Amino acid sequence: MVLGCVEFSTKESPDTGSHELDNTAVLFLTDPPDTAELSGWYARKIVGVPFLLLNLLHLQKAGVQSVTVYHRGLLGGQKGRMIPLTEDPRLRIPVEWESDPARLAARLNENACRLVVNGSALHWHTDLAGVLKEPSDTDLLARTQVYEVPKDTAPEALATCLNEFSLAETRKIGRVPGPQNLDTVRLVAGDHNRWVQTKDDFHRLHEQLLKLGGMSNDSPMDRLVTRHMSRHLTRLFIRTPLTPNQITWAHLVLGLVSGWYFYLGGYGNQLTGALLLMLSAWLDSTDGEIARLRFQQSPFGGMLDIVADNVVHFAVFLGIGLGLYRMTGNAAYSYLGVVAVAGSLTCFLLLQSDIFSQRTTGSSDAPAEEAESLVDQIANRDFIYFLFAMAVVNLLEIFIVVTAIGSVVFAGYVAYSRFKPQSRTQGQGLQLK
Repeated sequence: MVLGCVEFSTKESPDTGSHELDNTAVLFLTDPPDTAELSGWYARKIVGVPFLLLNLLHLQKAGVQSVTVYHRGLLGGQKGRMIPLTEDPRLRIPVEWESDPARLAARLNENACRLVVNGSALHWHTDLAGVLKEPSDTDLLARTQVYEVPKDTAPEALATCLNEFSLAETRKIGRVPGPQNLDTVRLVAGDHNRWVQTKDDFHRLHEQLLKLGGMSNDSPMDRLVTRHMSRHLTRLFIRTPLTPNQITWAHLVLGLVSGWYFYLGGYGNQLTGALLLMLSAWLDSTDGEIARLRFQQSPFGGMLDIVADNVVHFAVFLGIGLGLYRMTGNAAYSYLGVVAVAGSLTCFLLLQSDIFSQRTTGSSDAPAEEAESLVDQIANRDFIYFLFAMAVVNLLEIFIVVTAIGSVVFAGYVAYSRFKPQSRTQGQGLQLK
């Protein structure tokens, strides 16, 4: 297959000179295998979400404002069985239905829609967003197989191209647009590795997406251990009706039970507490993975996750300190537990605006790089493996001493980092959160 990778232009606003794009799209459904029914094929699930709905959700997240779903067989009962797939609270953009290729070609010529997406491939929102903007990444254009077809092409030729989503026909009538060329339709065939042509492809893509559940700021231990374990839990839970928030509540309960076992003291209880804390941390990763894969992220879920994480940490630190005091009679351990909680709480209070912003909106206020680095450090879960090792060798005294000192030092560093930039830039009128 020969790819035609082209450079796209945008239109400029006459008032501001800023770039504007009309973000409407056509999701072009192709015929399923001979033995499959159209509605049943596009209702099959990947990561717990119907195939058709998953593509619509990715289009929505990419910035598309409305979608027309096209297939020449969308008549009567087939259309009636497919409409419920789009009646989902996660989908907030309007969806229209079309079954006539000539009418679709005419509609593309009449309005400003410039994007036709192959519905028999699974698309990713970041790829679609790159195509919608002003792409300069030729690798992206090649991988997602993007073509441009002039809108003034003969309606019969355009209809033939659209009718089969034929890349061969597209190549025949396609051309490279010139500067400021706005009279073309972009056809996105999609990454060939994400095409769905057999039933086995649904399972293959399901597994492929599970491996993408991590985050770019994962620590080395997250990548090596935590994500490996949480992925097994995600694979289990994603086929159930459990919501990410319900999994977060389970993470919180397990973490509190872990703190209680540390408070009881004794080698067996301490080891049980460490094991429960690791399971709680794996669940903490699972809720986010499922939320991202199913498009079930919400501000409330982000806040619940933050509160649960911190409550678990406080309960564990305090439980270890009090448990060691109960075992040894040395009050210093209880004080160290309180100091560890106080240091962690101070860090949280100083960074709360950045933490809530990053978890609920995926962004962080200026100065972005420094704030995100501090948030990543306070959210780091790697200490649970050090804690488990200390529980195995029955040396939690070392853990609580290191944690108390470390939390105080880090709280001082956070305070210094928060207030130093503010004093340095006050004269310039900058204000930090």
